[in-house]
Amino acid sequence: MVNNVQQNEADLIEHESKMMTQFQKMLTLLKSAYNVQSAPVPANWNNNNNKMKKNTGKSQNQRRKYCWMHGSCAHASKECNHKAEGHKDDASFANMLGGSSSGCYWLEK
Repeated sequence: MVNNVQQNEADLIEHESKMMTQFQKMLTLLKSAYNVQSAPVPANWNNNNNKMKKNTGKSQNQRRKYCWMHGSCAHASKECNHKAEGHKDDASFANMLGGSSSGCYWLEK
C-alpha cells in the first residue's frame, strides 16, 4: 500500500512537471505575440480547416502581421488594400483596437 501511494505521488509530480513545462512554452508564445508586430505561423496553419491558399512551402516560416480588418495575415493594418469603414491603421497584435481576431490562434475564442 505504501509503495502504491509513493508511486502515485511520483506519477503526479511527473505529470505536474510536464504540465508546467507546457504552460511555460504557451506563456512564452503568448508574451512574444503581444510584444511584437508579427507572430509565428503555427505548424498546422495550412490544414484544410482554414481559408488560406494552398501551402507553397513558404508560409510555414513566414512571419505574420496584424491587420484590423483581417486579423493575422500577410500584411500590416496600414498596408491593407481592403479597408472597411472605421479601419484602424495603427492596430497591432499588441493592441487590436477592436479589430478582427481571425487567425489569432493563441487567443481564447
